[in-house]
Amino acid sequence: MSENQSQTTLWTRDFTIITAGSVVSMFGNAMSGFAMSLMVLDLSESTFLYSIYISMFTLPQLIMPVFSGALLDRFSRKKTIYTLDFISAGLYFLMAAILRTGWFSFPLFAFYCFLLGSIQSTYMVAYESFYPLLITEGNFQKAYSIASVLETLSAVMVPVSTFLYGRIGLSPLLFVYGICFMTAAVMETRIRAREDYIESQKETETAGENSFRQMLTDTREGFRYLSAEKGLLAVAAYFAFSSVCGRVSTVITLPYFKYTFQNGEYWYMFVMGFSLAGRALGGMVYYRRSIPARYRYRAALAG
Repeated sequence: MSENQSQTTLWTRDFTIITAGSVVSMFGNAMSGFAMSLMVLDLSESTFLYSIYISMFTLPQLIMPVFSGALLDRFSRKKTIYTLDFISAGLYFLMAAILRTGWFSFPLFAFYCFLLGSIQSTYMVAYESFYPLLITEGNFQKAYSIASVLETLSAVMVPVSTFLYGRIGLSPLLFVYGICFMTAAVMETRIRAREDYIESQKETETAGENSFRQMLTDTREGFRYLSAEKGLLAVAAYFAFSSVCGRVSTVITLPYFKYTFQNGEYWYMFVMGFSLAGRALGGMVYYRRSIPARYRYRAALAG
C-alpha cells in the first residue's frame, strides 16, 4: 500500500495535483473541441464534412483502448499521462502556427483530429486506471463525484470559446489550449505515487514470449474475461452505444441550430446547458449523500 493510501483524507498531495491537472486539460478539451467544430462548419458549410471531422476524432477512441490497455500494463501510467499532455500541447502549438498563416487543408485537419483522438483515448485509459491509485481508502465515492462534477463544469468553457472564436479566430485559441495542456503536464510530473504494478506485470509475463506477443495475449485474455463477466460486458456495451449515439446526436444537432437560427451556436449551448446543469446537480448530491449499494444499479439503470 502506498503512502498516499495510508492517509484518510481525500485531498492528498497527489490527488490534488491529478485533480487540478485534469481540470486544466478538461477545460482545454472543452474549449478546443467546440471551437474546431464551429470552424469546420464555417469553412466547409457542409454537414457531411463536419461528420467526417467528428468521425476522425471518434474512430480512434473506439480502437485505441483495445490495445492501449495491455500496452500500459508495462509502462508507467504517470509518465504516459504527462507525456501525452506534452504531445497534445505541441500539436496545438503547431496547428495554431499553421492556421496563423491563413492556409487550411481539410484532409490535413482531419488527420490532425485523428491524432488528437488517438492521444485522448490513450490518455483516458491511462488516467482512469491511474486515478484510483491516488484515492485513499473509503473516499472513492467522493472522488468520482468530484470528477463527474468537474467534467460537467468544464462545459462552461464552451460559451467562452465560442465568444472568443467569433472575436479572435481559432489560431490564438489553439495557442491558449497548448498552454493549458503544457500547464497540466508540468503539474502531473510532480505526482509521487509509486507504480509497483509494473514490476509485478514483468514478473508474471510468459517466459520466452516477446512484448508484442505478450500484449496480444493479454488483449485476447481481456476479451475472454469480458465475455465471461456478463455484468461488465453489459456495462461496456452500454457505454459503447452511448458514445456512438452521443456523437451522432452532435452531428445532427449543432448544424441544425447553427444553420436554422441566428447565432444558433448560442441557442445550441443554451439547450444543452440544461443537461449539463442536471449532471452537475446530480454529482453534487452524490458527493454529499451515499446511495446504498443495493440501489445503485437501479439508480444507474433509471438514469
